[in-house]
Amino acid sequence: MVQSKPRERLIETSLRLFSTNGFHATGIDRILAEAGVAKMTLYRHFRSKDELILATLDRYELIFRSWLEGVLRHSDLPADKRILDLFDKLSAWFVGTTLGELTFQGSMLTNAAAEFGQPNHPIHDAVADHVRRLSGILEETLHDAGLPPDLANRLVVLMLGGVLLAQIYRDPQVFSDARKTAKSILLENVPV
Repeated sequence: MVQSKPRERLIETSLRLFSTNGFHATGIDRILAEAGVAKMTLYRHFRSKDELILATLDRYELIFRSWLEGVLRHSDLPADKRILDLFDKLSAWFVGTTLGELTFQGSMLTNAAAEFGQPNHPIHDAVADHVRRLSGILEETLHDAGLPPDLANRLVVLMLGGVLLAQIYRDPQVFSDARKTAKSILLENVPV
């Protein structure tokens, strides 16, 4: 078996631990022990825990963005149907059938924004950038459907709100409710 490089092991381990236990509750010593990496090696790759968190958020966004692009860009469905299908796929993620290595623990992005709530904190700023990029994918899909791209923010609210409520209530039904609301938004804006 080929062992991944220390930097990769640190990010993979952090991705799992941060999503399960949170950022502040996960100590560096636990990450090091589970990644099988020495503290000196950690600081060779990351100057601080915050830098490791930023790299982990980048990885999370890459995985989530790739999945989102697959749902919204790589489908034979019409663009408006792809948007509605997104909520079905989020429900499937909740029950464990999509997003492979990312088990449903809510959104790591919203969890990070909650734990690093100071508006000028680099982690908070990074979360905002990640969400903007995800919103951009929705804007492109809306444009393809002939719908106003500015609806993307409303859909992101439904998407992240659905993930947050599913995390709180432990119920995938919220995605069905979010899908119904998204359908109403799309129907209100169908070009005449």
